[in-house]
Parts: sequence; C-alpha cells; structure tokens
Amino acid sequence: MAETIKYMEGDYVEENGIARKLTSHNIHYLANYKDMKSGKPRWRPIPLIGDWMTKLGFVWRENIHRWTIGEITDTKFSYDLVLIENINGFLYDGGIYIKYVHVVQQLYFIRKGEPLTPIKDKPNN
Repeated sequence: MAETIKYMEGDYVEENGIARKLTSHNIHYLANYKDMKSGKPRWRPIPLIGDWMTKLGFVWRENIHRWTIGEITDTKFSYDLVLIENINGFLYDGGIYIKYVHVVQQLYFIRKGEPLTPIKDKPNN
C-alpha cells in the first residue's frame, strides 16, 4: 500500500528535478496531478540531505556532531531543532527519522509557529 504524503502550503517538493514551493493554489491539485506518460505523481518529496540542511539554515556543529538551527549568543545557547544525521536519515528527539525536506519544514512549523524556508527565499537574502 502506498504511503500517503501530507503537504502544507510553503512545503518544497520536486517537479521534474526542480524544487518548487507549494502555494495554496497548487496544493489543491497535488493529489490528482500526474505525469501524462508515466501516470506517477509529478510532484515528489525532496530527500533531506546535507545540502538541503544548509539551504534551510541549519548549521553542522562539529563539537556536538549534530545539525542545528537556532540562536547562539554569548549568554544564550538555544536551538530550535537539533538533528542527528545517520544512515537512516536525520534523527529527531530520540526516534523520529526525517527523510524529506517537507517533513523538517512541518516539524519546524509545529515547534516555532513560523515557516522554515530556504535561505534564498527569506527576506534580505
């Protein structure tokens, strides 16, 4: 049985090898939008790899061997998300494996209440 993928507005997916941001308009058609030749969905989840972690604003912290996103100052050491990279994907909070960009975007939204978008899409970048 095929796994059902749930997307939210602002999630990034791949269409014909190109990353695309889902909008309220195109997310409505996502489930029914198939490639005419293959019959497969045209939009696919983007695998979460180190390159995408950097694009999303995560930083590799060698001292703790983890990917982090959040604030570090002289007096504050606060991360919004901490992920451990291993052969199964990215491990979050003791057992949740994250394999796709849209899943880490949704997790960030649940934790922070704001979207996680690639750095190039953020204002002033």
